[in-house]
Amino acid sequence: MSRITDSIPVEHLLAKQMKMWEVKRKISKKGQGEIPAEEPWQIGYVTISRLFGSGGVEIARQVAELLNWQVFDKELVHKIATTSKMRKQIIESLDEKRKDEIKYWVQGIIDSDTLSSDRYLKYLIRVILTIADHGKAVIIGRGANFILPSRKGVRVKIHAQEELRVRWLQEREQTGEKQAIKIIRQEDNRRLAFIHQYFHRDANDPAGYDLIINTGEICPELAARLIKETLIGKYETLLGSIPAADLQQTADPDRR
Repeated sequence: MSRITDSIPVEHLLAKQMKMWEVKRKISKKGQGEIPAEEPWQIGYVTISRLFGSGGVEIARQVAELLNWQVFDKELVHKIATTSKMRKQIIESLDEKRKDEIKYWVQGIIDSDTLSSDRYLKYLIRVILTIADHGKAVIIGRGANFILPSRKGVRVKIHAQEELRVRWLQEREQTGEKQAIKIIRQEDNRRLAFIHQYFHRDANDPAGYDLIINTGEICPELAARLIKETLIGKYETLLGSIPAADLQQTADPDRR
């Protein structure tokens, strides 16, 4: 499994992922008969939104390990979206048809007037749609749950009581309670402001998520299993009502 680590340069992580996607594309061109059969939900995605200190990154790692998927954390997604060369590389990983479709949907989302028209947001949306189009992606933060079509993945919110998050930060940073509370609240407010600025949404609105998990009561291992079961359950429901070919469409005009 490929996963994000602080010790590996972003450029190397992206290059490795690009090679994996290219191999998959070449195999696909040779004919479906040579590709091992996969469950339908393997074309999906999981987005992880979280309160600071609630354990969302660890849950994302465990979900990726359980599914044998790739984690795309907010730093990697941001770096790709703001670096011209990386952005071009990841977009070029798609065939021309899919590139055109994603370009169309990005413009449609921006023109809907429900989002900011900021250039960064346009790049961010295109990168996240491209990552999700390849499937097998666990995407942390950056408002991915407000970009991607709900039917194709699971949008998760991780939270925990403030006192538990403060205690975690105190232990990690060896800092006092007042300072930990200040940091926790500043980070929570920063994330709320990001979503409001670019998406004009409330990050705490439960309507933006399929699954909300309280890590004060549920451990990361159980959380990862719940997310997997939710993903599988959504696809089982979809397969009974939506033609399989439609599941390949990343963008959804009704979920702008």
